[in-house]
Amino acid sequence: MPRFGMITFATEYSMPPGEVARAIEQRGLDAFYVSEHTHIPTSKKSRYPGGTDYHKDFYYAYDPIVALTAAAAVTSRITLGTFIILIAQRDPIITAKQFATLDRLSGGRVVVGCGAGWNAEEMADHGIPFKRRWPAVREHVCAMKELWAREVAEFHGEFVNFEPSWMYPKPLQPGGPPVLIGSRSDKVFARIARYADGWCPLLRPGYDLARGVRMLREAALAADRRFEDFHLKVSIIAPTADSVKQALDLGFQEVDTFVPSAGPDKAMPAIENFAELAAKLR
Repeated sequence: MPRFGMITFATEYSMPPGEVARAIEQRGLDAFYVSEHTHIPTSKKSRYPGGTDYHKDFYYAYDPIVALTAAAAVTSRITLGTFIILIAQRDPIITAKQFATLDRLSGGRVVVGCGAGWNAEEMADHGIPFKRRWPAVREHVCAMKELWAREVAEFHGEFVNFEPSWMYPKPLQPGGPPVLIGSRSDKVFARIARYADGWCPLLRPGYDLARGVRMLREAALAADRRFEDFHLKVSIIAPTADSVKQALDLGFQEVDTFVPSAGPDKAMPAIENFAELAAKLR
């Protein structure tokens, strides 16, 4: 059966993340995701790929793992995840422990949607060169997976180095939460096949989603991995019955859309409308 989720930048001026998550769960939807920026340098040198000026949600965003913890405390069924977390900018040992703890406290409901990011100045403040962001993503993801899966873990790379170590708690999900990558670059499919568990693109006008699925199939075959084992979810800014059906027909198991970073007067209608659309398409 298809799954339906909602995404938001949780902020101090928006409906609290616990209340959003509870409303999503009560209306029969399946997942709640939060987005991340750690901070936004005021220079605005980097161009936002969405084609508009920087939105204040970017620099008002709550820490996603803290926000999801609040959501976990008031829900029992829905998936709780990130879309996306800027994994290269985070300490992988601390982040692995945070996600493992959240997975335990939530009953094994966590999904990690990650990406490399687009703001070079934000990355530079974390010590990540923009041109090396994808190697950093790979190392951080692989290091977290080692910490989640092994009793004694170690990792030695360009960006991440630690000696044989114990780290607990382990996630409730064996091997750790699924890690999905949210890029639309042609290079992303080999990356997913190499070290991730699925694909979570944001659908933009003009993007050929069917071509992306074909390329992921080819990358899975080249990496000797089963395409059917990948978790596929797509985010659509203004979903319609036709766009959702198209995604489901292509093999996506989940379709998500957005909750405005605003109070209940704007957030609740978005939740209600998507819940109605989801109910018609199940």
